[in-house]
Amino acid sequence: MSYSVPMRCCLFLLYLCFQGGLARNLSIDRPMSSSSSVAAPQPLVDHKDDTTRNDPLLLRAARGEDVERFPVWMMRQAGRHMQAYRNLLHKYPTFRERSEIPEASKAISLQPLERYGVDGVILFSDILTPLPAMGIDFDILESGRIHIEPIRNQDQLNHRLHRVSKEEFRVKCAFVGTVLKELRQQFSTTTTTSPNTTLLGFVGLPFTLATYLVEGETGVSTGFPNIHRLMKDDPKLVKSILSLLSDNIVQYACFQIESGAQVLQVFDSWAGHVNDEYYAEFCQPYQQRVIHGIHQHHPHVPVIIYIAPGPYSKRGRRLEALAQTGADIVSVDYTVDMALARALLSDNESIGLQGNLDPELLRKGPLNEIRRQTLALLKSLKGKRRCIINLGHGISPDTPEAHAKCFVETVQSYDVYS
Repeated sequence: MSYSVPMRCCLFLLYLCFQGGLARNLSIDRPMSSSSSVAAPQPLVDHKDDTTRNDPLLLRAARGEDVERFPVWMMRQAGRHMQAYRNLLHKYPTFRERSEIPEASKAISLQPLERYGVDGVILFSDILTPLPAMGIDFDILESGRIHIEPIRNQDQLNHRLHRVSKEEFRVKCAFVGTVLKELRQQFSTTTTTSPNTTLLGFVGLPFTLATYLVEGETGVSTGFPNIHRLMKDDPKLVKSILSLLSDNIVQYACFQIESGAQVLQVFDSWAGHVNDEYYAEFCQPYQQRVIHGIHQHHPHVPVIIYIAPGPYSKRGRRLEALAQTGADIVSVDYTVDMALARALLSDNESIGLQGNLDPELLRKGPLNEIRRQTLALLKSLKGKRRCIINLGHGISPDTPEAHAKCFVETVQSYDVYS
Protein backbone atom coordinates (compact mmCIF):
# COMPACT_ATOMS: atom_id res chain seq x y z
CA MET A 1 0.00 0.00 0.00
CA SER A 2 1.50 3.38 -0.99
CA TYR A 3 0.47 6.93 -0.07
CA SER A 4 0.75 10.24 -1.93
CA VAL A 5 3.06 12.91 -0.52
CA PRO A 6 0.14 15.01 0.89
CA MET A 7 -1.36 11.91 2.49
CA ARG A 8 1.98 10.99 4.05
CA CYS A 9 2.27 14.50 5.46
CA CYS A 10 -1.20 14.27 6.97
CA LEU A 11 -0.47 10.89 8.52
CA PHE A 12 2.81 12.19 9.93
CA LEU A 13 1.05 15.18 11.49
CA LEU A 14 -1.57 12.88 13.02
CA TYR A 15 1.21 10.65 14.30
CA LEU A 16 2.89 13.61 16.00
CA CYS A 17 -0.41 14.70 17.49
CA PHE A 18 -1.07 11.32 19.05
CA GLN A 19 2.51 11.02 20.27
CA GLY A 20 2.45 14.43 21.87
CA GLY A 21 -1.04 14.19 23.27
CA LEU A 22 -2.25 17.12 21.17
CA ALA A 23 -5.45 15.45 20.05
CA ARG A 24 -7.33 17.21 22.83
CA ASN A 25 -10.70 15.81 21.90
CA LEU A 26 -9.31 12.34 22.64
CA SER A 27 -7.32 13.13 25.76
CA ILE A 28 -8.19 12.11 29.32
CA ASP A 29 -7.10 14.42 32.13
CA ARG A 30 -7.31 13.96 35.87
CA PRO A 31 -10.68 15.33 37.05
CA MET A 32 -10.36 18.80 38.58
CA SER A 33 -11.72 19.74 41.98
CA SER A 34 -15.27 21.04 42.26
CA SER A 35 -13.92 24.45 43.19
CA SER A 36 -12.38 24.93 39.78
CA SER A 37 -14.21 27.17 37.35
CA VAL A 38 -13.36 24.82 34.48
CA ALA A 39 -15.68 21.85 34.03
CA ALA A 40 -14.01 18.54 34.82
CA PRO A 41 -13.90 15.94 32.02
CA GLN A 42 -16.08 12.88 32.30
CA PRO A 43 -14.46 9.96 34.15
CA LEU A 44 -13.78 6.71 32.35
CA VAL A 45 -16.33 4.93 34.54
CA ASP A 46 -19.99 5.45 33.86
CA HIS A 47 -21.99 4.37 36.92
CA LYS A 48 -25.37 4.94 35.33
CA ASP A 49 -25.77 1.38 34.06
CA ASP A 50 -25.10 -0.91 37.01
CA THR A 51 -25.77 -4.03 34.91
CA THR A 52 -23.12 -3.09 32.38
CA ARG A 53 -20.78 -1.87 35.10
CA ASN A 54 -20.84 -5.33 36.69
CA ASP A 55 -19.57 -6.99 33.52
CA PRO A 56 -15.84 -7.81 33.48
CA LEU A 57 -13.41 -5.06 32.53
CA LEU A 58 -12.08 -6.49 29.26
CA LEU A 59 -15.57 -7.23 27.97
CA ARG A 60 -16.69 -3.66 28.69
CA ALA A 61 -13.60 -2.28 26.98
CA ALA A 62 -14.15 -4.51 23.93
CA ARG A 63 -17.70 -3.19 23.65
CA GLY A 64 -16.42 0.38 23.65
CA GLU A 65 -17.89 1.20 27.04
CA ASP A 66 -16.28 3.44 29.65
CA VAL A 67 -13.68 1.63 31.74
CA GLU A 68 -11.60 2.49 34.79
CA ARG A 69 -8.29 1.29 33.30
CA PHE A 70 -6.86 -0.55 30.31
CA PRO A 71 -7.41 -4.34 30.40
CA VAL A 72 -4.49 -6.66 29.55
CA TRP A 73 -3.88 -10.21 28.41
CA MET A 74 -1.23 -11.84 26.19
CA MET A 75 -1.51 -13.91 23.04
CA ARG A 76 -0.22 -17.44 23.74
CA GLN A 77 -0.21 -16.52 27.43
CA ALA A 78 -0.73 -20.17 28.37
CA GLY A 79 2.14 -22.35 27.23
CA ARG A 80 5.77 -23.33 27.40
CA HIS A 81 7.10 -20.14 28.98
CA MET A 82 5.29 -21.14 32.20
CA GLN A 83 6.72 -23.69 34.62
CA ALA A 84 3.20 -24.76 35.59
CA TYR A 85 2.59 -25.74 31.95
CA ARG A 86 5.87 -27.63 31.67
CA ASN A 87 4.99 -29.54 34.84
CA LEU A 88 2.01 -31.08 33.02
CA LEU A 89 3.99 -32.44 30.07
CA HIS A 90 4.71 -35.79 31.70
CA LYS A 91 1.01 -36.38 32.36
CA TYR A 92 -0.19 -35.02 29.00
CA PRO A 93 2.73 -35.60 26.61
CA THR A 94 1.12 -34.38 23.36
CA PHE A 95 -0.35 -31.03 22.44
CA ARG A 96 -3.61 -32.59 21.37
CA GLU A 97 -3.97 -34.28 24.76
CA ARG A 98 -3.32 -30.97 26.52
CA SER A 99 -5.83 -29.13 24.35
CA GLU A 100 -8.49 -31.84 23.96
CA ILE A 101 -8.69 -33.38 27.44
CA PRO A 102 -11.00 -30.97 29.30
CA GLU A 103 -9.26 -31.12 32.69
CA ALA A 104 -5.90 -30.35 31.05
CA SER A 105 -7.18 -27.57 28.78
CA LYS A 106 -9.03 -25.90 31.64
CA ALA A 107 -6.06 -26.06 34.01
CA ILE A 108 -3.71 -24.63 31.36
CA SER A 109 -6.19 -21.90 30.40
CA LEU A 110 -6.25 -20.77 34.02
CA GLN A 111 -2.49 -20.75 34.61
CA PRO A 112 -1.84 -17.17 33.36
CA LEU A 113 -4.72 -15.89 35.51
CA GLU A 114 -3.32 -17.61 38.57
CA ARG A 115 0.26 -16.45 37.91
CA TYR A 116 -0.22 -12.95 36.49
CA GLY A 117 -3.81 -11.92 37.19
CA VAL A 118 -4.52 -11.12 33.53
CA ASP A 119 -7.90 -9.59 32.72
CA GLY A 120 -8.73 -12.14 30.04
CA VAL A 121 -8.49 -15.94 29.92
CA ILE A 122 -8.41 -17.47 26.45
CA LEU A 123 -9.29 -21.08 25.78
CA PHE A 124 -6.17 -23.26 25.50
CA SER A 125 -6.69 -24.79 22.09
CA ASP A 126 -5.51 -24.35 18.49
CA ILE A 127 -6.92 -22.95 15.27
CA LEU A 128 -6.65 -26.49 13.83
CA THR A 129 -8.75 -28.04 16.62
CA PRO A 130 -12.06 -28.06 14.65
CA LEU A 131 -10.51 -29.71 11.56
CA PRO A 132 -11.12 -33.36 12.61
CA ALA A 133 -14.82 -32.53 12.99
CA MET A 134 -14.68 -31.44 9.33
CA GLY A 135 -13.03 -34.71 8.28
CA ILE A 136 -9.41 -33.50 8.33
CA ASP A 137 -7.08 -35.10 10.86
CA PHE A 138 -3.77 -33.50 11.87
CA ASP A 139 -0.70 -34.07 13.98
CA ILE A 140 1.26 -31.48 15.98
CA LEU A 141 4.72 -32.56 17.09
CA GLU A 142 6.28 -31.17 20.25
CA SER A 143 8.63 -29.21 17.99
CA GLY A 144 5.56 -27.39 16.67
CA ARG A 145 5.70 -29.06 13.26
CA ILE A 146 2.28 -29.80 11.78
CA HIS A 147 1.33 -32.60 9.39
CA ILE A 148 -1.92 -32.82 7.38
CA GLU A 149 -2.64 -34.94 4.32
CA PRO A 150 -2.98 -32.13 1.75
CA ILE A 151 -5.96 -31.23 -0.40
CA ARG A 152 -4.88 -30.08 -3.86
CA ASN A 153 -7.67 -31.02 -6.26
CA GLN A 154 -11.45 -31.02 -6.44
CA ASP A 155 -11.83 -34.75 -5.88
CA GLN A 156 -9.83 -34.57 -2.64
CA LEU A 157 -11.92 -31.62 -1.52
CA ASN A 158 -15.20 -33.37 -2.28
CA HIS A 159 -14.27 -36.51 -0.37
CA ARG A 160 -12.44 -35.11 2.61
CA LEU A 161 -13.64 -31.65 3.73
CA HIS A 162 -17.20 -31.80 5.08
CA ARG A 163 -19.78 -29.20 5.96
CA VAL A 164 -20.38 -29.16 9.73
CA SER A 165 -23.25 -27.63 11.68
CA LYS A 166 -23.06 -26.00 15.09
CA GLU A 167 -24.85 -29.01 16.56
CA GLU A 168 -22.26 -31.37 15.06
CA PHE A 169 -19.43 -29.26 16.51
CA ARG A 170 -21.18 -29.48 19.87
CA VAL A 171 -20.84 -33.27 19.67
CA LYS A 172 -17.52 -33.66 17.87
CA CYS A 173 -15.76 -30.89 19.81
CA ALA A 174 -17.56 -31.49 23.09
CA PHE A 175 -14.29 -30.98 25.00
CA VAL A 176 -14.21 -27.34 23.82
CA GLY A 177 -17.74 -26.73 25.04
CA THR A 178 -17.01 -28.41 28.37
CA VAL A 179 -13.98 -26.21 29.11
CA LEU A 180 -15.70 -22.98 28.07
CA LYS A 181 -18.79 -23.75 30.14
CA GLU A 182 -16.77 -24.61 33.22
CA LEU A 183 -14.56 -21.52 32.91
CA ARG A 184 -17.53 -19.21 32.36
CA GLN A 185 -19.33 -20.72 35.36
CA GLN A 186 -16.23 -20.26 37.49
CA PHE A 187 -15.86 -16.60 36.48
CA SER A 188 -19.56 -15.94 37.03
CA THR A 189 -19.73 -17.40 40.54
CA THR A 190 -20.07 -14.67 43.14
CA THR A 191 -17.58 -16.38 45.45
CA THR A 192 -14.88 -16.72 42.79
CA THR A 193 -11.52 -15.03 43.17
CA SER A 194 -11.70 -13.80 39.57
CA PRO A 195 -15.10 -12.16 39.02
CA ASN A 196 -13.56 -9.52 36.73
CA THR A 197 -12.18 -12.03 34.22
CA THR A 198 -13.37 -12.11 30.60
CA LEU A 199 -13.47 -15.43 28.76
CA LEU A 200 -12.15 -15.37 25.19
CA GLY A 201 -12.62 -17.92 22.45
CA PHE A 202 -10.84 -17.97 19.10
CA VAL A 203 -10.92 -19.36 15.59
CA GLY A 204 -8.68 -19.40 12.54
CA LEU A 205 -9.90 -17.58 9.46
CA PRO A 206 -10.39 -19.30 6.08
CA PHE A 207 -7.21 -18.34 4.23
CA THR A 208 -4.89 -19.35 7.06
CA LEU A 209 -6.69 -22.67 7.57
CA ALA A 210 -6.62 -23.23 3.81
CA THR A 211 -2.83 -22.86 3.78
CA TYR A 212 -2.56 -25.79 6.17
CA LEU A 213 -4.96 -27.89 4.10
CA VAL A 214 -3.14 -27.18 0.84
CA GLU A 215 0.47 -27.12 2.07
CA GLY A 216 -0.02 -29.98 4.52
CA GLU A 217 2.12 -28.07 7.01
CA THR A 218 3.01 -24.56 8.13
CA GLY A 219 4.13 -22.90 4.91
CA VAL A 220 6.08 -19.96 6.29
CA SER A 221 9.54 -21.44 5.77
CA THR A 222 8.79 -22.51 2.19
CA GLY A 223 6.81 -19.44 1.10
CA PHE A 224 3.45 -21.26 0.71
CA PRO A 225 4.27 -22.55 -2.80
CA ASN A 226 1.29 -24.86 -3.23
CA ILE A 227 -1.46 -22.44 -2.35
CA HIS A 228 0.21 -19.73 -4.44
CA ARG A 229 0.19 -22.15 -7.37
CA LEU A 230 -3.47 -23.00 -6.83
CA MET A 231 -4.50 -19.35 -6.48
CA LYS A 232 -2.93 -18.76 -9.88
CA ASP A 233 -3.88 -21.97 -11.70
CA ASP A 234 -7.13 -23.04 -10.03
CA PRO A 235 -8.70 -20.09 -8.19
CA LYS A 236 -12.10 -21.77 -8.32
CA LEU A 237 -10.82 -24.66 -6.20
CA VAL A 238 -9.25 -22.31 -3.67
CA LYS A 239 -12.49 -20.35 -3.38
CA SER A 240 -14.45 -23.56 -2.90
CA ILE A 241 -12.18 -24.45 0.01
CA LEU A 242 -12.43 -20.96 1.46
CA SER A 243 -16.21 -20.87 1.10
CA LEU A 244 -16.75 -24.16 2.90
CA LEU A 245 -14.27 -23.23 5.62
CA SER A 246 -16.05 -19.90 6.10
CA ASP A 247 -19.39 -21.53 6.76
CA ASN A 248 -17.85 -24.09 9.12
CA ILE A 249 -15.89 -21.48 11.05
CA VAL A 250 -19.00 -19.39 11.65
CA GLN A 251 -20.71 -22.45 13.11
CA TYR A 252 -17.69 -23.29 15.27
CA ALA A 253 -17.42 -19.70 16.51
CA CYS A 254 -21.10 -19.60 17.43
CA PHE A 255 -20.67 -22.91 19.28
CA GLN A 256 -17.87 -21.33 21.33
CA ILE A 257 -19.94 -18.24 22.10
CA GLU A 258 -22.96 -20.28 23.14
CA SER A 259 -20.67 -22.36 25.36
CA GLY A 260 -19.51 -19.28 27.24
CA ALA A 261 -16.99 -17.23 25.24
CA GLN A 262 -17.67 -13.51 25.77
CA VAL A 263 -15.17 -12.12 23.25
CA LEU A 264 -13.86 -13.85 20.13
CA GLN A 265 -10.47 -13.36 18.49
CA VAL A 266 -10.13 -14.41 14.85
CA PHE A 267 -6.68 -15.17 13.43
CA ASP A 268 -5.68 -14.85 9.78
CA SER A 269 -2.06 -15.41 10.71
CA TRP A 270 -0.66 -16.02 7.23
CA ALA A 271 -2.70 -13.44 5.28
CA GLY A 272 0.33 -11.14 5.39
CA HIS A 273 2.18 -13.51 3.06
CA VAL A 274 0.11 -12.75 -0.05
CA ASN A 275 0.25 -9.65 -2.22
CA ASP A 276 -2.50 -7.04 -2.28
CA GLU A 277 -4.22 -8.56 -5.32
CA TYR A 278 -4.45 -12.02 -3.79
CA TYR A 279 -5.37 -10.57 -0.40
CA ALA A 280 -8.33 -8.71 -1.93
CA GLU A 281 -9.50 -11.86 -3.73
CA PHE A 282 -8.73 -14.71 -1.33
CA CYS A 283 -8.45 -13.23 2.17
CA GLN A 284 -10.54 -10.14 2.92
CA PRO A 285 -13.89 -11.33 1.46
CA TYR A 286 -13.76 -14.46 3.63
CA GLN A 287 -12.66 -12.51 6.71
CA GLN A 288 -15.72 -10.33 6.19
CA ARG A 289 -17.95 -13.33 5.57
CA VAL A 290 -16.95 -15.01 8.83
CA ILE A 291 -17.18 -11.87 10.97
CA HIS A 292 -20.53 -10.94 9.43
CA GLY A 293 -21.78 -14.46 10.14
CA ILE A 294 -20.70 -14.25 13.77
CA HIS A 295 -22.29 -10.83 14.24
CA GLN A 296 -25.45 -11.96 12.49
CA HIS A 297 -25.99 -14.62 15.15
CA HIS A 298 -24.36 -12.80 18.08
CA PRO A 299 -24.35 -9.05 17.38
CA HIS A 300 -23.26 -8.07 20.89
CA VAL A 301 -20.15 -10.28 21.03
CA PRO A 302 -17.01 -8.26 20.24
CA VAL A 303 -14.70 -9.68 17.58
CA ILE A 304 -10.94 -8.98 17.47
CA ILE A 305 -8.97 -9.65 14.26
CA TYR A 306 -5.24 -10.30 14.03
CA ILE A 307 -2.73 -10.88 11.23
CA ALA A 308 0.84 -11.87 12.09
CA PRO A 309 3.50 -9.57 10.61
CA GLY A 310 4.37 -10.84 7.14
CA PRO A 311 6.06 -9.43 4.03
CA TYR A 312 2.87 -7.64 2.96
CA SER A 313 1.43 -6.68 6.35
CA LYS A 314 4.35 -5.25 8.34
CA ARG A 315 4.45 -1.64 9.47
CA GLY A 316 0.69 -1.23 9.32
CA ARG A 317 0.13 -2.00 5.65
CA ARG A 318 -3.04 -4.03 6.27
CA LEU A 319 -4.52 -2.11 9.21
CA GLU A 320 -7.02 -0.17 7.11
CA ALA A 321 -8.09 -3.36 5.33
CA LEU A 322 -8.58 -5.11 8.67
CA ALA A 323 -10.71 -2.21 9.88
CA GLN A 324 -13.03 -2.87 6.92
CA THR A 325 -13.73 -6.50 7.85
CA GLY A 326 -16.50 -5.72 10.34
CA ALA A 327 -14.33 -6.58 13.33
CA ASP A 328 -14.79 -4.46 16.44
CA ILE A 329 -11.09 -4.38 17.29
CA VAL A 330 -7.92 -4.63 15.22
CA SER A 331 -5.00 -6.31 16.98
CA VAL A 332 -1.85 -4.46 15.93
CA ASP A 333 1.42 -6.33 15.39
CA TYR A 334 4.71 -5.18 16.90
CA THR A 335 6.18 -3.74 13.65
CA VAL A 336 4.10 -0.54 13.77
CA ASP A 337 4.05 2.17 16.42
CA MET A 338 0.65 2.27 18.10
CA ALA A 339 0.42 6.04 17.66
CA LEU A 340 0.84 5.58 13.92
CA ALA A 341 -1.81 2.83 13.99
CA ARG A 342 -4.18 5.34 15.60
CA ALA A 343 -3.36 7.84 12.90
CA LEU A 344 -3.95 5.35 10.09
CA LEU A 345 -7.37 4.48 11.53
CA SER A 346 -8.29 7.99 12.67
CA ASP A 347 -11.19 8.16 10.21
CA ASN A 348 -12.93 5.36 12.09
CA GLU A 349 -12.71 6.03 15.82
CA SER A 350 -15.25 3.28 16.53
CA ILE A 351 -12.63 0.66 15.63
CA GLY A 352 -10.83 -0.51 18.75
CA LEU A 353 -7.14 -1.34 19.04
CA GLN A 354 -5.31 -4.18 20.75
CA GLY A 355 -1.58 -4.61 21.20
CA ASN A 356 1.24 -4.28 20.74
CA LEU A 357 4.35 -4.69 22.90
CA ASP A 358 7.17 -6.47 21.08
CA PRO A 359 7.39 -10.06 22.42
CA GLU A 360 11.14 -9.99 21.81
CA LEU A 361 11.45 -7.08 24.22
CA LEU A 362 9.36 -9.02 26.72
CA ARG A 363 11.68 -12.00 26.32
CA LYS A 364 14.97 -10.10 26.60
CA GLY A 365 14.06 -7.38 29.08
CA PRO A 366 15.46 -5.93 31.23
CA LEU A 367 12.54 -5.11 33.53
CA ASN A 368 13.09 -1.34 33.47
CA GLU A 369 12.97 -1.36 29.66
CA ILE A 370 9.79 -3.47 29.68
CA ARG A 371 8.21 -0.91 32.03
CA ARG A 372 9.43 2.03 29.96
CA GLN A 373 8.10 0.74 26.65
CA THR A 374 4.86 -0.49 28.21
CA LEU A 375 4.28 2.99 29.64
CA ALA A 376 5.00 4.51 26.23
CA LEU A 377 2.41 2.17 24.70
CA LEU A 378 -0.15 3.13 27.34
CA LYS A 379 0.45 6.84 26.80
CA SER A 380 0.01 6.44 23.03
CA LEU A 381 -3.47 4.99 23.65
CA LYS A 382 -4.55 7.49 26.26
CA GLY A 383 -8.11 8.65 25.68
CA LYS A 384 -8.84 5.93 23.13
CA ARG A 385 -11.99 3.92 23.74
CA ARG A 386 -12.19 0.22 22.98
CA CYS A 387 -8.57 -0.54 23.85
CA ILE A 388 -6.97 -3.75 25.08
CA ILE A 389 -3.29 -4.02 25.92
CA ASN A 390 -1.53 -7.09 24.57
CA LEU A 391 1.59 -8.17 22.73
CA GLY A 392 2.13 -7.62 19.02
CA HIS A 393 2.55 -11.40 18.56
CA GLY A 394 2.41 -14.49 20.74
CA ILE A 395 4.68 -14.65 23.77
CA SER A 396 7.99 -16.46 23.14
CA PRO A 397 8.42 -19.86 24.85
CA ASP A 398 11.62 -18.77 26.62
CA THR A 399 10.20 -15.57 28.10
CA PRO A 400 10.91 -15.33 31.85
CA GLU A 401 7.73 -15.32 33.91
CA ALA A 402 9.00 -12.29 35.83
CA HIS A 403 9.03 -10.33 32.57
CA ALA A 404 5.43 -11.24 31.76
CA LYS A 405 4.36 -10.34 35.29
CA CYS A 406 6.13 -6.98 35.02
CA PHE A 407 4.22 -6.21 31.80
CA VAL A 408 0.84 -7.10 33.30
CA GLU A 409 1.46 -5.22 36.54
CA THR A 410 2.68 -2.12 34.69
CA VAL A 411 -0.55 -2.00 32.68
CA GLN A 412 -2.81 -2.66 35.65
CA SER A 413 -1.17 0.00 37.83
CA TYR A 414 -1.24 2.69 35.13
CA ASP A 415 -3.22 5.78 36.13
CA VAL A 416 -5.26 6.84 33.13
CA TYR A 417 -5.82 10.24 34.71
CA SER A 418 -2.14 11.11 35.19
